[in-house]
Amino acid sequence: AVCPSSPAAMALSLPCSHVMCASCAASALGRTRRCPVCDATATSAAPAEPSASTVVIKHNGAAFTLGVVDDEPLYPLCVSVWRYPAGRVKLISRGTVLKREEARAVPGMVLQLMASSGAIE
Repeated sequence: AVCPSSPAAMALSLPCSHVMCASCAASALGRTRRCPVCDATATSAAPAEPSASTVVIKHNGAAFTLGVVDDEPLYPLCVSVWRYPAGRVKLISRGTVLKREEARAVPGMVLQLMASSGAIE
């Protein structure tokens, strides 16, 4: 189920059709790559409701398709979903690290999320 504190736009569906908030999906797929409800293998998550604009963010072997608003800042989105401190997150697109102030959603973009336990320079 979707957490009550999560906006409906952040509801994700796993391949087994179970729906949960993006943070819970990120946590489950990041740890075990299995659905926490039925234990089915899950290496991807997509918006539970159709979204006109999406980006794909790959992290820890799983791919997350997230609904976005065009030109939405990406770092705050990633911090809210994965709950990493902002200073520990890097977004990479086509081999280039995106600068925090310039990282904005473009429909269809594919990103790699890197995070560390220490601050990333």
